[in-house]
Amino acid sequence: MRVRRVQLGCDTGEAAEGAGRHRELALLPYVDTVSIACGGHAGDDDSMLAIMSAAVEHHCGIGAHPSYPDRDGFGRRHIEISRSALEASVSDQLRALSRIAESLGAAIEHVKPHGALYHDIASDPDLAVWLAGVFEQTIPKARIVLPVGSGSIEAIEHSGHLVAREGFCDRVYEPDGTLRARALPDALIDDAEHAAAQCVTLIQDKRCDLLCVHSDTPNAPSIAKAVRGQLESLLGG
Repeated sequence: MRVRRVQLGCDTGEAAEGAGRHRELALLPYVDTVSIACGGHAGDDDSMLAIMSAAVEHHCGIGAHPSYPDRDGFGRRHIEISRSALEASVSDQLRALSRIAESLGAAIEHVKPHGALYHDIASDPDLAVWLAGVFEQTIPKARIVLPVGSGSIEAIEHSGHLVAREGFCDRVYEPDGTLRARALPDALIDDAEHAAAQCVTLIQDKRCDLLCVHSDTPNAPSIAKAVRGQLESLLGG
């Protein structure tokens, strides 16, 4: 069976130097694109440069991974913040990554909000369209990554922006299609074969065009390798 082109991506730039950074870099041979944390929940100039330089070497597409300004909560908490303050924070994050990209002669192809901001945008079309405009000011024509099935996708597309529909290979989905909360048992998939099998469902049933492996998931490099093998099997089938 042949399927349309589907990309495999990972969220990166979130680990300190050491084992976590090594695990992030070990994902790059298997992925098509990376979303790089740019200071809101994690990351700094050094981590952005290290990850982006490696991504360029591996011919990976590059994306920004902005969040609420919430380093203490790793961007996973909803933050009550004015739109003007959120615009200032997100714009600062995107400009920081853009400066690194410019220094390397690289292009930023997509914007994938992180954590609570990702989920807030997915469930609030008005917020999504507004933030798409904020992203556009710094990174024109970038695709905006949203979870497959999000009610905000149609609104963003109608506003003239490109959208990538994302599914997660390493997260458990509830029967209603939402992600199981991370605080609940068995929310993560750390078995490579299980993740590879889930990618088939995400492509064929949910119609995703971007798959994600989180760099902080246990066994992440093995998961990415298995999913890449599954994708190649489908594409060559």
